[in-house]
Amino acid sequence: MIVANALIGFGAAAQLAYAATLGELLPYKARGFVSAIVFISALPTNAFGPIVAKSFIAHTVQTWRWCYYLNIITTAIAIVAAFFFYHPPTFAMLHVNKSKWQQVKSLDYGGLVLLLGGLVIFLLGLNWGGSLYPWASGHVIATLVVGLLSLVGFVVYEFTVPVDPIIPPTLMKNRQVVLIIGVACVGGMIFYGMSIVWPAMVATLFTSDLIHQGWLTMSCTAGAALGNIVAGACFRLGKFRWQLTFASVMVTIFFGAMASVNQHTLARGVAFTVLGTFFAGWLESPTMTAVSLAVDQSDIGLVVGMLNTIRVCFGSIAVAIYETILTNRDASLSARYIPHDAMAAGLPSSSLTALGVALTNGTTSAPSRVPGMNPVIESAIAVAQGKAYAGAANLVFLVTMAFGVLAVIGSLFVGNFDTYLTNEVSRRIHSTPDRKVTPPLGSSSEGHVEKV
Repeated sequence: MIVANALIGFGAAAQLAYAATLGELLPYKARGFVSAIVFISALPTNAFGPIVAKSFIAHTVQTWRWCYYLNIITTAIAIVAAFFFYHPPTFAMLHVNKSKWQQVKSLDYGGLVLLLGGLVIFLLGLNWGGSLYPWASGHVIATLVVGLLSLVGFVVYEFTVPVDPIIPPTLMKNRQVVLIIGVACVGGMIFYGMSIVWPAMVATLFTSDLIHQGWLTMSCTAGAALGNIVAGACFRLGKFRWQLTFASVMVTIFFGAMASVNQHTLARGVAFTVLGTFFAGWLESPTMTAVSLAVDQSDIGLVVGMLNTIRVCFGSIAVAIYETILTNRDASLSARYIPHDAMAAGLPSSSLTALGVALTNGTTSAPSRVPGMNPVIESAIAVAQGKAYAGAANLVFLVTMAFGVLAVIGSLFVGNFDTYLTNEVSRRIHSTPDRKVTPPLGSSSEGHVEKV
């Protein structure tokens, strides 16, 4: 399952290239609007994915496997559609003096090893800390330090060694690119974190019914999907800096407000989740459009790929941070609340050790066999468990506020790009006739005829 999902993720990266494709083929001012149309086409799965998945599990013989069968069907349709309708410039058109084998040999393998290796090792340290090993253990310290040094080494390596680096230094020096990617990363950190935390809260605090869980989880996915669509449609209105700043402020407010949610405030949790993820989605769609305007148009694919890669990497880091906080804080609060509430409900103090063993056992029947246990005490323990988990989740949301503040600060220095919202097109499908286009943004040439 791990290997299969890794391969699925590898393939999904190619599908994320839609942003680069749209950027090349559309007029500058239409990129955001058509991006919104793409998100609308993906709405059935983006928004309704949780309830569809839960329904597969609850109502089909193959249960969760249908999630993958559906992926097979939709991806097969996409392959056929791309084969018949999408004809970009061929390799020979784009690489006149380089063969495919030369291109493979020139890839930046050193940069790949430093980037991916450093990220994986760093994430291992974050996940191990406080759960599998103590934070002060050699395992955690070594992985965190080595992972961080590898990532720093990657940046130094890209500036000094490869002829064709994964991330060219010119993009790293482009302030607008760095700022836009930074804000997009905050959106990714919040959304990917919420995709883990909110479903866990729903299952732990609110309901054990699979279908009900699916509908409640939709408040996260549907909010983000709607934010993507609205933000893409609004991009052509201009004032990108202020749109981004407003969205960052709203993200910070609503996810900060999520820290007030507990097992008794389901409606509040749903409302704040919808609003928070809506504005988190607003940080995703327009940033992919804006970053394509911040570079020479020959680098659209590179910079969009760079944004998606870094955004997902920071999302992975956020998930590791959130899960570590949840696990450690939940354990800490459970150790405080459960014994106190169980004894207050009548459990003898001599049974506390047996209760701890029973809860660690993980089965629902184990606590009932603890000496002195009765339904009233079991109910008190369940309330204490919910209170502990809610407290752990609240700390996670307070941490998201710190990320949101960083997004607000970064947004204030992003450009508006209003002057680039024109009818110019950067590329054409290669079966169309030659046409004159304006110079790529950032290019020093006064004009050229694109040979297609």
